[in-house]
Amino acid sequence: MTREEFELDLTHAEAVLTRYEGPSPRYTSYPTAPVWTEAYERAQFAADLAQSDVEGARPLSLYVHVPFCRSLCHFCACNRLITRDPALPERYLDVIAREIAAARDRMPCKRTATQIHWGGGTPTHLSPGQLRHLFGTLVEAFPLERRTEVSIEVDPRVTTQEQVETLRELGFGRISMGVQDFEPRVQAAIHRIQPASETARLVELSRRLGFERGNTTQSGVDVVGFGPSAISALRGSYAQSERDLGAWESAVRSHGLATKRGHRLTQEDLRRRWIIEGIMCQGELCADEYAAHFGSNFAADYSAELRALGPLAADGLVEIEVNGTLRTTALGRLLVRNLAMRFDAYLGEQQRVGSPLFSKAV
Repeated sequence: MTREEFELDLTHAEAVLTRYEGPSPRYTSYPTAPVWTEAYERAQFAADLAQSDVEGARPLSLYVHVPFCRSLCHFCACNRLITRDPALPERYLDVIAREIAAARDRMPCKRTATQIHWGGGTPTHLSPGQLRHLFGTLVEAFPLERRTEVSIEVDPRVTTQEQVETLRELGFGRISMGVQDFEPRVQAAIHRIQPASETARLVELSRRLGFERGNTTQSGVDVVGFGPSAISALRGSYAQSERDLGAWESAVRSHGLATKRGHRLTQEDLRRRWIIEGIMCQGELCADEYAAHFGSNFAADYSAELRALGPLAADGLVEIEVNGTLRTTALGRLLVRNLAMRFDAYLGEQQRVGSPLFSKAV
């Protein structure tokens, strides 16, 4: 990207911004979670786990959800449980071990892990010993590839040097630290008192131990999630576990899997997911790549959607070529969810529900 491609006309942006501030999906998945139903439950997920082995023992991406937090941050919409009860993490470790084993048993081939991510909640709510226990349980079921990416989300306020040293020893190489704002008045308002010095301490420690950053970089692999509310994203389906800790525990103890809802993707879902991921992640969509991937003409297949992008192009959010190839502008990258919405086949029905399902784009 050139410097010019990042430059933003602030006067123009201010003039058009209000037209695009309404609620819109974040598109962490497509179809989005409100489309998923309870008609898809653990029997379907078990079948899809087995089906995922048809092409052989391809490596997996594994997600672990640790729901515990010591205090409530008022801005947080994550699935979390505020607790200081030491018994809950111990029970959680027992139950998640059962869930991991149940998923592994439903895969005919021996699968390895090429990517692992722990989120929350606060994964460093667990003690160093508990971190070791959970990691050992996971890699015993799904051995690591030679260059597996292992990442974790942490809260600087509760993360100790011993925990960070333990994570590095286990093989964690990427770390994500939650920082909302360093302004004291904002911290008081959101109920998250986090001095800059506290965060700086953890940053320096992490760098010294060899952590790179917090995130994961791989794509195109099946994701299997463990823990309450965890989402699995297989090639042709999504599955989400029970959100409530008690419901998740009960389901796992009774059935091994705790699937609450999900969705099997149609061929049209797969096409639109590819389009939306391209717009959201790369900021562009190449018509020739679409043709190579699906054997069809993008401009013809999505002529109505391209027409719907006309007003956005006029407002300077996107540039569209004759064959349908599109590229977001600097302003369009800020409002990219609005571009992706034009390719969402389910959104019209969701918008007729009345109550807002999504956060605002601005």
